[in-house]
Amino acid sequence: MKAHTGGTMPIIFTMFPASGYFVAKFSGTITDNDMLSAYERLFKHPDWDPGLRALTDLSEVDAGEVSKYGVEKLAKLNKRIFSHHEAMPRSAIYAPADLSFRLARIYESEVFGFERSAVFRCRQAAYDWLMEP
Repeated sequence: MKAHTGGTMPIIFTMFPASGYFVAKFSGTITDNDMLSAYERLFKHPDWDPGLRALTDLSEVDAGEVSKYGVEKLAKLNKRIFSHHEAMPRSAIYAPADLSFRLARIYESEVFGFERSAVFRCRQAAYDWLMEP
């Protein structure tokens, strides 16, 4: 599944259902609206499953247009979606740059209690944590 967000570059979701996860790859300049619209489309896509683990890759994103408010809105959207399911998904966020790391830490604190989320500066560490039993 590919979801283009309307920004200068897309947010692309790639599903690996047999392995139990998907990758959300953010590239270029992303706004709050881009992020929210992309996840709303993801949650409506037939390949999405609430039990899938998520690896979010922020290594190529310009997060300068993303606000704390937008991150909080994304967390509320996820809470609303996951409250209808019994799954408490695991979400690893790879954020090597300072700004994206700080925004990801805000997200991590906002989703506590309905999503197991952790932020990493190393992609391999994020993947390893995501795949732990």
